[in-house]
Amino acid sequence: MALALAAAIRRGERTCLAVAEEAVRRARTSKLNAFARVDATATNRKLPDGPLRGVPVAVKDSICIKDETPTAGSRAVGSWKAREDAFAVARLREAGANVIGSTNCDEFGMGSTGETCQRGFTRHPLDLRRAPGGSSSGSAAAVASSIVPLALGSDTGGSIRLPAAWCGVVGVKPTYGRVSRRGLLAYCSSTDCVGVFARSVEDAAFALGLIAGHDDGDATSSQECVPDYLSMLSIPTNDRVASINVEVDDDIESVVAGASNALKADQCDALSPQFLRDCAAAYHVLAAAEAHSNLARYHVNHENPPFGAEVTRRVALGKRLLGERHAEGLYERAVDVRAQARARLDDVLSSVDVLMLPVAPTAAPKLNAPSVITKEARGSLARDLRDDLPRDYANDFLTAFASLAGLPALSVPFGRTSGGLPVGVQVVGKAFDEAAVLRTARRLELIRDDALSSPARRVLLSEDD
Repeated sequence: MALALAAAIRRGERTCLAVAEEAVRRARTSKLNAFARVDATATNRKLPDGPLRGVPVAVKDSICIKDETPTAGSRAVGSWKAREDAFAVARLREAGANVIGSTNCDEFGMGSTGETCQRGFTRHPLDLRRAPGGSSSGSAAAVASSIVPLALGSDTGGSIRLPAAWCGVVGVKPTYGRVSRRGLLAYCSSTDCVGVFARSVEDAAFALGLIAGHDDGDATSSQECVPDYLSMLSIPTNDRVASINVEVDDDIESVVAGASNALKADQCDALSPQFLRDCAAAYHVLAAAEAHSNLARYHVNHENPPFGAEVTRRVALGKRLLGERHAEGLYERAVDVRAQARARLDDVLSSVDVLMLPVAPTAAPKLNAPSVITKEARGSLARDLRDDLPRDYANDFLTAFASLAGLPALSVPFGRTSGGLPVGVQVVGKAFDEAAVLRTARRLELIRDDALSSPARRVLLSEDD
């Protein structure tokens, strides 16, 4: 993992060259289609003597790398090249990290399975027939398959948390404004966040601490002080946890119930399924409207559109929401739902420190599987939109509320389905209190690891294998 690898390099047990060559080789030979571009110069790059010196990292292809084209999985960007690194990329480079390439993603972040990229879909690291989750599919798959120990992604309505849950890694979406968006190609500017993937909470906490902080080049960047997240993981805590009950697959429910019992979580009845439904619907209204505004710069030609089907449909929906349907008040209603959601969550989180719930209703589905909008995922705004809803609506049902309110959230792997697929538990906290979210995730990680190391569990694993 990242911190252990950095320590081995410092001790002289590994060399930067050997580590880079191995990462580049694995990225190039992988069958996952996780990478959009692999940088061969990574093997002879001079690296700063920082805390991550020599550690290979990957960057979602919607985040700028200097002198490269961030295609965001689309043909529409053309051959434009970034003049500078994104803020988060620059921070990792300053720490000595070695950026080995850009990772595949759903086109402009619009998708939740990794299947809408115009260069082909990403595959699940445990089962090539399954979807790894999106939109940050390549970053999650690259970390889960150990090509790199760290990767950057972006989360608009769940695009880090969902692939992290499906691939079995840690994925962190910080508070909106905690990490600068400078250098991130915009989808929904009011909820877009740059975050991290890692194989452990410790690695994720350390990486988040590196990329967080104020940026004068981003008007939405917060000036809140950034604590030492890594050191705060070991602080004894009495963080209060409340669990939100929702209708999900039995395997998912069982894993999350186990996490809730392990942390002796209270039940949160103040956030109903109806609240989650309305937040998800409002998120999709706002995201479509902002996508229409942000992507107008690419001059959509309706006879020969540069976008794929999913982006074309969402941009068209945004145009209708801001045009003919503007008179119906759907956009204004979505803005009201956002304000009400923030107020409701502020009230709930005044009596608890973190909320816990599933990341998605199901584990990783088969590629090209139809997206079913369940009864749980329908709501008043959703009914108003009818067939215009993005097909991935159901996958955002449990993640959109945190994005809508700008709260920090993460997914931490805690168990598996009966079929052996990873299940992530979602932890959501107060604004700018990533420390409590990470501490809770670390507690779950330790409980999980203790269970896996028990003699009884070892016997079961050997029998299953």
